[in-house]
Amino acid sequence: MALVLSVLKGEITVEEGACQHRLTVSEIEEWKDRMLAAAHNALRSRPKDADAIKDDQIRRLQQKVGELVVDVDLLKEALQSARSLGVDATED
Repeated sequence: MALVLSVLKGEITVEEGACQHRLTVSEIEEWKDRMLAAAHNALRSRPKDADAIKDDQIRRLQQKVGELVVDVDLLKEALQSARSLGVDATED
């Protein structure tokens, strides 16, 4: 919790915290997201129950998956276009 608070205060970056505590950036980001969601819910006039919180999380994850699918499709199209033009896709 102290690490996440330090990140939120801007005292340390997520990357620095991950390095110092031998964690991954994604672990700290997940903790930060969960802490902010819990704080937001706690400050609501009518806090959501556990099921409503899970439903919100599922919706956010489904949205992220959809965004990633679009990204993959765009990359596939770009790769096919590059191949059809005879460009080596492994070049920098």
